[in-house]
Amino acid sequence: MKKLTLHLYFCSFPPCKVRVLTNNGGVGRYGPSILKYQGDLKQEVKVSSQHPGIQLWTIPVSGLWSIEARGASGADGILVGSSGNRKRGGYGATVKGSSAVQRQSAEDFGRP
Repeated sequence: MKKLTLHLYFCSFPPCKVRVLTNNGGVGRYGPSILKYQGDLKQEVKVSSQHPGIQLWTIPVSGLWSIEARGASGADGILVGSSGNRKRGGYGATVKGSSAVQRQSAEDFGRP
């Protein structure tokens, strides 16, 4: 199963806050429909009713959050119309950044 993880870090002073969002076992373009988070994330993350597979995270603390997204590698695929011509999938990627966000605002993850 391919997996996407999103690591969120906030640390202006200890204790630091860390959140790890995943695809929750959801596959395909609509992602998860039921979330299986425990602890703080169970209260902070919901699935969008308007856009299936989009996770809405309610920010618990205002400030500068560091975000690291790790995408899964792609699978080998067969070109349309050809049964023997295979193409290699992608290798996956990691993207990092920081953003100042406000407490209680909602951010959505999973939209291309």
